[in-house]
Amino acid sequence: MWKHRHNWLPFVFLVFGLLLVALLGIAGKHHDAERISVETRITAEQLKLRLESCFDSRAGLVRTLAGYPWQSREGIRADWADRASSLLPLYTGVQALNYVDPDGVIRVVHPFEPNRAALNANLTQNPNISVVDALQTAAATDVMARTGIIELLQGGMGFAIYGPIRSLDSDLDGFVNGVFRVEALMNSCLPEGRLRQNFAFALIDDDKVFFEQGDSQLSGPSPHLVELEIEVTGSPWRFTIAPLTSYLEATDDNIDEIWVGLGLLLITLLTW
Repeated sequence: MWKHRHNWLPFVFLVFGLLLVALLGIAGKHHDAERISVETRITAEQLKLRLESCFDSRAGLVRTLAGYPWQSREGIRADWADRASSLLPLYTGVQALNYVDPDGVIRVVHPFEPNRAALNANLTQNPNISVVDALQTAAATDVMARTGIIELLQGGMGFAIYGPIRSLDSDLDGFVNGVFRVEALMNSCLPEGRLRQNFAFALIDDDKVFFEQGDSQLSGPSPHLVELEIEVTGSPWRFTIAPLTSYLEATDDNIDEIWVGLGLLLITLLTW
């Protein structure tokens, strides 16, 4: 009887050994997945702060220009280029700083050549309702308002910010029209090649993706996907980020697989 039981011991040892190695392998994979998820979350939080700061600094140009003590509408048009030219070089990624009169007509564009197509356009007749809404909101609330993602009059996809200009008597003298192309703005805010090589990210406004960074190496929903909201002049965008497959492969050192292989070898030898 003892001999019969003794013959089963190697098999029982083998089964329990294989289970132990499998559990250790699963635990290692879970640890790796958790590490990647934490890294992605930290990267997402850092990018959120960075993008919000970048967007707010550019919107600050509109705020500064709108708050200048203009003397009259005629003075605004006469001095606009000088005032705008002193602010525009402070930050890259800004397409234009324009003057819009109280009737919603763009009277001065700066810089002139890249924005010539927008001169004398009546924004109240813009086919995109978010332009009209933003203009009305800025006039009614005395705070800056942003459009949705639109086809710009200058060409390309972007958005506009309107800052109301008030006279010394608090009358509406017009608006500062800050214009931003999405691609140029994102290149200004996130210029690093390494970040773009390791992660795929997207910006979403009104449930529509308007900017994507990534390639075909990321297919399907990622288990490490992180989604946050980014404030942009009072109206948020959704921001998503996930590590690219190429980055996951590059950071996988195969240590877990090596330990599992050694464990299987050891269990087999001991069983034999």
